[in-house]
Amino acid sequence: MRCTTGLDMFGYPPEEVGTEGSWWTERIHPDDRQRAVADSDQAISSGAPGWTSEYRFRRRDGSWAHVVTRALIERDERGRAVRAMAALMDVSLVKETERALRETQRVLLEAQRIGQMRAWEEDLRTGVVQMDLATLLGDGEVRYGPRPREEAWNLIHPADRERMMELRRRTIETGGPFETEYRTLLADGVERVLLVRGELLRDPAGRPERIVGTALDITERKRAEEKAERSQRLLRLVLDTLPVGVMVLDKEANIVSFNPASERIWDDLIASGASRYARILGYWHGTARRVQVEEWASQRALQKGETNLNELIDIETSGGRKKIIRNSAAPIRDERGAVVGAVVINEDVTERVNAEDALRESEKLLIEAQALGRIGSWEQDLVTGAIQSSPENERLFFGEGSRGQNLDDYARVVHPDDLRRVMESRGRLLEGGPGDIEYRVVQPDGRVRWIFGRATVLRDEQGRPARIHGVNADITERKLAEEELARRAQQQSALAQLSLTALKGDGTQALFHEATAALAHTLGVEYGMVLEWSPATERMEFRAGAGPSVDEALRDVSARALPGFMAWFNLRSEAPVVVEDLPAETRFVPCELLMALGVKSGITVPIAGKERPFGILSAATKAKRRFSDQQLQFVWSVANVLATSIEHARAAAELEEKREQLRALSRKLIEAQEAERRAVARELHDDFGQVLTALRLNLGRHDRDDAESIALVDGAIARMRELATDLRPPLLDEFGLEASLRWYVEREAKRAGLVARLRFAPLPTRPPGAVETTCFRVAQEALTNVTRHAQAHSVEVELGPSDGRLQLVVRDDGRGFDVAAARKRATQGGSQGLLSMQERVALAGGELGIDSAAGRGTTIVARLPATAAGEP
Repeated sequence: MRCTTGLDMFGYPPEEVGTEGSWWTERIHPDDRQRAVADSDQAISSGAPGWTSEYRFRRRDGSWAHVVTRALIERDERGRAVRAMAALMDVSLVKETERALRETQRVLLEAQRIGQMRAWEEDLRTGVVQMDLATLLGDGEVRYGPRPREEAWNLIHPADRERMMELRRRTIETGGPFETEYRTLLADGVERVLLVRGELLRDPAGRPERIVGTALDITERKRAEEKAERSQRLLRLVLDTLPVGVMVLDKEANIVSFNPASERIWDDLIASGASRYARILGYWHGTARRVQVEEWASQRALQKGETNLNELIDIETSGGRKKIIRNSAAPIRDERGAVVGAVVINEDVTERVNAEDALRESEKLLIEAQALGRIGSWEQDLVTGAIQSSPENERLFFGEGSRGQNLDDYARVVHPDDLRRVMESRGRLLEGGPGDIEYRVVQPDGRVRWIFGRATVLRDEQGRPARIHGVNADITERKLAEEELARRAQQQSALAQLSLTALKGDGTQALFHEATAALAHTLGVEYGMVLEWSPATERMEFRAGAGPSVDEALRDVSARALPGFMAWFNLRSEAPVVVEDLPAETRFVPCELLMALGVKSGITVPIAGKERPFGILSAATKAKRRFSDQQLQFVWSVANVLATSIEHARAAAELEEKREQLRALSRKLIEAQEAERRAVARELHDDFGQVLTALRLNLGRHDRDDAESIALVDGAIARMRELATDLRPPLLDEFGLEASLRWYVEREAKRAGLVARLRFAPLPTRPPGAVETTCFRVAQEALTNVTRHAQAHSVEVELGPSDGRLQLVVRDDGRGFDVAAARKRATQGGSQGLLSMQERVALAGGELGIDSAAGRGTTIVARLPATAAGEP
């Protein structure tokens, strides 16, 4: 076999084409191979001049081509086939076109069958109408046959026949296509609706020849449209009736449909989505934050396919009205699920939300009012037993974070001492009795609260208790106030009684006993004690007490008030010392005697005096306890009553002592005056009388010695000067206080053999004469006491200004003395030196201090006015 050309159309190059016939037959489609070979064999054996064969041939790329082979047979003289020459034609495109045409015909017939569309034509020359009667007759078979024009016209509904005939006439005249609907009547009287399309055809001469067209049964569609129209009318009626606004948006958010309520809500609807979002004003309800374009539910439905319901938004309509709407939106999807639009529902809830807000506000105010007033409300269903409580009622019973569900929950927190009374009151309430009661509850954290409860019973038609309504009020503060008032009344009564006892003047000891008893009883403690501070011994001594065995335990007890110990700490404190746990105290060393009594807590306050504290007042208990400020104030008040009474007693004793001192001083002054007169008389008689007698005798002698007389006169003069100096040194008037003191101290020290040290600071001005005299006499009396009694080796005298006053200090290193005892001896007629100094200084408007004790010398400090009264 030899191929000259053409196989390249199948993709085979010449060098791949084989020379054997098998190369060709192997590329024929297996289904066609036998037939193609048979065609050639038959033609060769039968003597035919050639053959034609059609089969599928494989292209080089593996696809199949439809080919037609036309062959001519060359024979020898005996008729035998020598060779054959053939031509190939690729008819694949023709075959595909034929297949497509057949498929189109099949689809058209199927579409006509399924869609009930039939072809028709009217021959205007013969008046015959060719049409498919099966559609009209309803037999389900496709039958196409001639029908006289009059018979075809009779199938048209009488009401539409004239219109159709007019349409036919115009079509013939104008030649244009047409489309219309008409009704037809079937044999059984059933009415069908046809959609008819037609067009005029002309012959080669241009004359109207025939009208051809199609007829489509649209009965079901018309019924569906009518049904849809009825549904649309119903839907429109529903939408128009709905109180909520409904809008349908397209993909671009443009409004394609809406109901009247939407217009009423928005005042004026803007159809364009872009314009609407640009102008719309919306704020998330309850906030000042504006709703952004992408946050609107409609946008989220269109852009994200989300459904969002019941979002509260504050809007401002195009008319400027402010409203609150409940906004919802959902996407509309096509059959593929793609979002093609959205439905938006708006509800004007302005009045409802405002009412709800007002209700919530009133509920909030009620809750706040209940919280402020500490009043809770509750209700119990007597059938189920369930109890509904307001938040404040829950707090009254359970504090924070707990809740009660039933009666048992509430009963568990009622104070055990009050539970029986509460349950009895509840029983009387259910029987028609009163509903008021006061009781205590113990909250989970241990706090005790007082509750005032008031309740009423609601009954059913049969008169049986059905529900209980009640309110509870926290009256803890009132109860505490009542208890506080009672305690204060008790304390005031105790203070008043104590004050009366103090006024009676029965003595401080009886007052101490009554004070400690009142302290223990009023504060509810086991012990009350008064301890006195003795500066001489620096010890605290027990004076009075109340409590079990306290007199026996502490009667003869005294304790040194050493730094770091409890007595010293209490005495030096300017504020009440409160002890909550004595064994654990770290501020001081606890008192062993109180520890032995089992004391745990207590209050101690100093009993203050003008010059020094008298002692301390204590209240103590064996229990760990905290004391209120008011209780501290009560102990202070008792201590003040004691301090005032002690000061009065001291003042009375001092006054009496003063009176005795004045009486003794007056006596001593009179005696001193007489003694001084006797001394002056004795000096005049003994000294000056003798001198004058000797002088007279010497002058009466004839051999008198004038020098001896002069010596006697000089001696008398010197003695007179000495006597005058002793009475009042002339230096005091002539040279002032400093020179007089220096002279006097040095003279007396020399006489007594003392070491004298003088420290005089310059005075800014000379003091008044009375002050100088007083200061000199104090120094004179002090030095006299030193030389007579002190047995001292040295004496120091200081004089100078101090804080605007004149200060004199006389200090010795002698044996010292008991100042209080010396004062007492003076009032009993003993030495008046101390009293004299004190009275002189007091008359001059100054102060005198004496500090002395056995074995440590004596210091006398006089502070006198530096100027006369009225001078700066």
